Amino acid sequence: MTKFSIEAPCKINLHLAIGSRRNDGFHELESVFLALSLSDTLDFEIDEKTGGSTKISMDYSSLPPELIAPFKKLDTKTNIVYKAVNLFRKATGFDGAVKIHIKKNIPCGAGLGGGSSNAASTLIALNKTGLSFDIKTLAAELGSDVPFFLQARAALIRGRGEKIIRIFAPELFFVIIMPGFTSETVRAYRLFDEFHVRQDVIRYDITRFLTESPKLWPFKNDFLPVFMQAGTDAEKSAYSEMLYRLKESGADFAGLSGSGSSCFGVFKTGNAAKNAADRLSAHWPFVRLAVHTGSV
Repeated sequence: MTKFSIEAPCKINLHLAIGSRRNDGFHELESVFLALSLSDTLDFEIDEKTGGSTKISMDYSSLPPELIAPFKKLDTKTNIVYKAVNLFRKATGFDGAVKIHIKKNIPCGAGLGGGSSNAASTLIALNKTGLSFDIKTLAAELGSDVPFFLQARAALIRGRGEKIIRIFAPELFFVIIMPGFTSETVRAYRLFDEFHVRQDVIRYDITRFLTESPKLWPFKNDFLPVFMQAGTDAEKSAYSEMLYRLKESGADFAGLSGSGSSCFGVFKTGNAAKNAADRLSAHWPFVRLAVHTGSV
């Protein structure tokens, strides 16, 4: 039996431009992904000599009570980690016993990629069995964000998420806020299709701005104006206030991550981020510090 742990980081979208729907049903994307220090911990026990079973357990104790409920709606068979194990078994013929315990620090429905990161970490763990399978193909089958967590800590993402170009990103300090509600990606894209003017993604070297002050960044998230136009009153109020409070607390840049519901602010120093987080913790149930340590 082999036992080990993997830290599965969250991601934020510094930039997310959404184009028209493709023939395969997905939208053309251009996004800047950064992996951050906020992470889940996955403990694995893999026994190649014992047949067949998959057991997954989760510890939500670090999350506020109002953000735990979405996880309880995911029984084992609908959990993306369980799907990753099954997909690996089918592709490789692996029939060992797998036990995974997940310490959740990344909330569900936050636009932070926690489930995708967990799935990628699971594929990495299973590939340590010595089968040496090309798990990139499996990652793309599991979801658009999963391949990023296999390949990069900072990347320009294109296509439906499968085109990953590693980029340079400097050390950056973040405060992440999540309100007391989640956001469903399927609903977000439905709203986008209904209320957003169709457009092609205009491609240019958006990543060159990473070397400039965050105050000068032209980055955007195309979901945000859709939510502000067609979202619920709770969404409109929360997104407006979170972004305002982050800027008021000293963020040089603030934005929405993914399809929500979390927003983030970028700060000059770790101390500035900590001071902001201390202030903002009085207003929302989930406020966390995170850092991108710099990467190529």
